[in-house]
Formats: sequence, structure tokens, C-alpha cells
Amino acid sequence: MTMRLDKKFLATLLGVDESEIASISGLTFEPANASDELATLTSFLNDRLIRRVHALTQVLVAEDDLGKVVRAHIYIEHELQDFILFAAPNPDQLTRFDHIEFSEKVRLALVLGLNSDLKPALKAAGNLRNKFSHRLDMKLGEEDAKNLMATLTPSARQRFQRFSQRALSELSEAEASRLTGDSELRAQFQVMVFFLALFDGVTQERKRLGLEKLQSKAWH
Repeated sequence: MTMRLDKKFLATLLGVDESEIASISGLTFEPANASDELATLTSFLNDRLIRRVHALTQVLVAEDDLGKVVRAHIYIEHELQDFILFAAPNPDQLTRFDHIEFSEKVRLALVLGLNSDLKPALKAAGNLRNKFSHRLDMKLGEEDAKNLMATLTPSARQRFQRFSQRALSELSEAEASRLTGDSELRAQFQVMVFFLALFDGVTQERKRLGLEKLQSKAWH
């Protein structure tokens, strides 16, 4: 008999406290309601993704160059850790994440089924974070943006273009013109959008795996 989902898994999956699980309207955990309740949880996951991307966007817009790199790295690393927890056959055997380097988390996630298209971009994000960790006066430049863009696969490039167009559409004509004419601002913008696209890619993988686990574990 397939075991039921526990509150801890659902809380991690949805990004809420365990105490909030019981208050989600429509969840009965009865086999007869499985289809409807999976749809409810899928909707919650989609909403979580939208809110997380929006929150990261707001953070990156407000931060300086160092803040952009560090904050984006933290957001991406958090999603990566959740992916590993969902994918690991025996997550209780994992050592504490703060003892694992980012590069090792990337390697472990790939071993556990993370889309390999994300590997070059994740590696580049880690390298940029390390570069900024050694000098507080580092500034994002065209070379940084170029190096990050070079890691994008065709699917990742499409994601980048989508986020870029969305961000540009929210700018005034004067802001867009300034961005186009200032190489430093353009580089900062491209790096920001790169991180948003990468975060979205990792979060989509987390969502995919979470839904697969939901369907395999509960209400049968």
C-alpha cells in the first residue's frame, strides 16, 4: 500500500509552515478526492513559483551589484537544496547542507535527475559568486554578462528572452533608452535577467519532481 504524504513534505513542497497545511481549503487526503486535491496542490505550486520569482525580482532591482549576485545565489541554492531533498531516496542520510559546497550540491542534484541543461549556468553562477566573495568593490561588467550568457542552452535562452521582454515592458521609454545606451546598466540588467531565468529553471525542476512524488506517494 502506498503511504500517504506527511505534513513535513507538503510544507516543504509548498514553502509554508506545517501548521498551515491543515488550513488549505479542500484537502481531505481521502482516496476518492485524489484528483481534485492534486489539482489544488498543483495550483498552490504554480502560485508559489510566481510569488518566488516576483520576490527575487524585487530584491535584485533594489540591490547593488554585490547584493544582486549574493541574493540570487541564495535563492537558487535554496531551490537546489529542496530538489535534492525531494529526489534523494533516503534524505535523512544527507549531511547538513551548510557543510556542502555549492558545486557539490549542483553535482548531487544532477546525479539525482536535475535537467543537465542547467549545469553550465549553475556552474557560471557559482563562479561569479566566488569571484564577488573575494572583493567587496567588484562591479558587474560586460564580460560578466557575456560569460553568463554563453552558458545558456537554447531552452534556457528562450527563458532568458521571456524574462527580458517582461522586464523591459515594465520600464518607461526613457528608462529603456538609458538602459540601451549605457553598457554598464545593460550588463547589470542582463545579469539580473540571467539569474531570474536560472532561478525559474531550477524552480520548475523542483516543481516537476515535487508533483511526481505527490502522484506516487499519496491517496492511493
